[in-house]
Amino acid sequence: MPRTYNIALLALFTACTIATAEGPGHAVRAPPSQVVSWDGLDRDELTRADVRGTARSIALTLQDIEALTPERRAAVTESYRVLSVNCPYTRASMMLPLALHAEVMGIDAHGLHPLVQRDWANLQRGLTAHVAVVAALGGDLASPEPGDHLFGAGPELLADRHALLASPDPIGRTWPLVRAISFLVNGLDGPTTERIELARQEVDKAVGQATMGLHLGGWENALRKIEPFVDDDVVRGRIQRMIEVSSHWGSQGC
Repeated sequence: MPRTYNIALLALFTACTIATAEGPGHAVRAPPSQVVSWDGLDRDELTRADVRGTARSIALTLQDIEALTPERRAAVTESYRVLSVNCPYTRASMMLPLALHAEVMGIDAHGLHPLVQRDWANLQRGLTAHVAVVAALGGDLASPEPGDHLFGAGPELLADRHALLASPDPIGRTWPLVRAISFLVNGLDGPTTERIELARQEVDKAVGQATMGLHLGGWENALRKIEPFVDDDVVRGRIQRMIEVSSHWGSQGC
């Protein structure tokens, strides 16, 4: 790929990481009644505080989406669709919360150490809201069409929502795309990169970060804190797989 595309891609996917934390207008201060831990936390600080904060932050994001006018929501939904069939990072970021939610809901908090039962319940609550956010944005994981960057990537990489949720192993079903992100990014051309960037900006204005990567990082952090307190080897293994796939996604730029 030409060097100019590499530079453009670096700028694009670096923006995925820093847009919410640094961009003007995205750090919306929450009213005191909406702050989980300390009065005055903005949305990003709330997300980074702990799993309670991440759960509250994603719930506020859902409220933001539901408050959009029908016309604005339609525009944001269309941009999210464009990202889902062109941007491998964003496509994976849609699959991850669905897979994590399915896995986490299948583990009973009461079977965990009492010290982390509340954290697990907050993780379940937060991921339920995250799945609702993806649905509210029309994230049905539709198949790419000719002209879309991810067209031809294959169903083994691009499971749609039904296939993902019907899978007996949603985490395993998500791994192929997460592993292929860098390869798929290398195939992006200039016009497609520009199309992704415009769509990303549209979604960012509505939700703060199109990939909701800060929230995905919050779920990963929660899992890392809980894992040492899990005695059951099978459950610990399931949690470790969730950490691994989340970490690998996060290490690739968004």
